[in-house]
Amino acid sequence: KIKGQCIGQLPGRTGPALQEQLQNCTNIPEDDPKNKLNLIHRCLNSAGNNVLVETKSAEGVVDTCRKYLDQKYWKYCYEGAVRYSILRNPLLNNSVPFQICELAEKENKPTCYKGLGAGNYENYFSMEILKDFCALVKEKEYSQDCFALSIPD
Repeated sequence: KIKGQCIGQLPGRTGPALQEQLQNCTNIPEDDPKNKLNLIHRCLNSAGNNVLVETKSAEGVVDTCRKYLDQKYWKYCYEGAVRYSILRNPLLNNSVPFQICELAEKENKPTCYKGLGAGNYENYFSMEILKDFCALVKEKEYSQDCFALSIPD
C-alpha cells in the first residue's frame, strides 16, 4: 500500500520533462506483472496532472500521451489528465475532460470516462451531482462508465 502511494509521487519528483516522467512510470521495477501494472496505473494517473498543466488542451494531452507512451498505457494517461482537469476545475461546465475522452481511441474510452466520473465524485461525493455530470457525456454508450468510480488504490 505504501509503495503505491510513493509511486504516485514519482512524476512530480522526476523533473519537468514529461517524456522522462512518463517513461519513469513505465519503468517501475516490480517482478509481479499484476502489481507492476497497478503501480504503472497509479503513476500515470498522477502524471496526468503534469501532462494537463504542460499541454493546456485536450488535444495536447492526447498527443503527449500517444507520443511518449506505448499504446497499452494511453488509457491511464488520459484517465489521469481527465481526473486532474476536474479536480482543478470542478465546475460542471468544464469541457476539457469530456474532450479528452472524445478524442481517445474506442478501446480507451471506458477507462477515460471512468476517470471522468471518479474526478467528479472526488470533488462532490454526491451521486446526484455525478448523475447530472455524467448526463453531459455526448457518447452515450459510455455514460455508464462515468458512474464506475474507478480510482487506483
